[in-house]
Amino acid sequence: MDSNTKFIRFSGVLIEGMEFFRSPGWEVSQIRLKEDDDPNGRYKIDLLDEENQVITTVHPSVTLVPGCAAVQRGPRVASVTAYLPLVQHARQVVLRNSDREIYRETISGQPPEIRITCCEMGKGDKVKLKWEGRAASEDKKELRYSVAYIPVEGTAFTIAVQKTDSEMVVDLSNLPGSKRAKIAVMASDGLRSSHLLSEPFEVAHHKPTVDIIEPEDSCCLPAFQPVTFRGISIEPGGKRIDDEHLSWTLDGKPLAQGSALLAVPDVTPGKHEIQLECKSPDSGLTNSFKCFFEVAEPNEEQRRCMKLLQRVASSRLKKLGHANSDSTKTEIRARTERSGRQRRRDRTRPEKGSSSK
Repeated sequence: MDSNTKFIRFSGVLIEGMEFFRSPGWEVSQIRLKEDDDPNGRYKIDLLDEENQVITTVHPSVTLVPGCAAVQRGPRVASVTAYLPLVQHARQVVLRNSDREIYRETISGQPPEIRITCCEMGKGDKVKLKWEGRAASEDKKELRYSVAYIPVEGTAFTIAVQKTDSEMVVDLSNLPGSKRAKIAVMASDGLRSSHLLSEPFEVAHHKPTVDIIEPEDSCCLPAFQPVTFRGISIEPGGKRIDDEHLSWTLDGKPLAQGSALLAVPDVTPGKHEIQLECKSPDSGLTNSFKCFFEVAEPNEEQRRCMKLLQRVASSRLKKLGHANSDSTKTEIRARTERSGRQRRRDRTRPEKGSSSK
């Protein structure tokens, strides 16, 4: 097939009883073929010309959608997906099960027309966007619009899908900044589609989002227990920032760096302030989040238990130290004896070249 061939993404839901509901489709220039989920070829899609003659036939992917486990009865539902070659003189698409016709739709001879009439940056990184769309003159299909934000080439964030009106305000305050950002608008009549890019514009970079998950703000923690600190930081757009860009401070003093999870023992009783700071590797901007927590004062029973544990630990360390000391002395004595035996052997060994007379 010609590398310049375009395809129509045809998809929808097929309900038991052969009732089909098509989802909005669009034109693509590249597709990824997948293994046929209908190996017996029961389902097929025919492209017909103006005289209802078959131009080509495609076998769609038909996948049974798992139902809700709580529902014992109900119709089975399958997802149908296919990529149809966009042949210039194709005028109809027909979905069949063997020889039974399930769904038929007209293919427009021309894609919809679209024009962006307004793309203005306002306050608070909000873009006022307006466009005009017109379906092919021969059938006047209803158009649906999708809007995407493109900060850099190869990266797109979906803003809206299946819109029927032709204007909106695009909020970019939680999306990545860019010096040459663009907004894309796509118009689809259900099968044929067109898209258009706005002129490039600048969007300011935004600070990362930082949050402390543990401990909860204003919580009270038991005494003599390690305190767990857990946090997270996310770039505008949703990408998680690596732990190496995180740093912790406890009561204004550096605590740790390069980790999102900490377990800190021996936090003194009383009120404390924990802060997590992150510097974005993409924009270089820094943001932080702080919360407050309290470690409870220990009661008498807890104090007695802690003293007992400390005595037991100290006793074990002493025993371990004595054992290590005895072992070291024994090893030194053995080495000394081996060294002495070696020196005595060297003194009694005759030198090379000497002979007895």
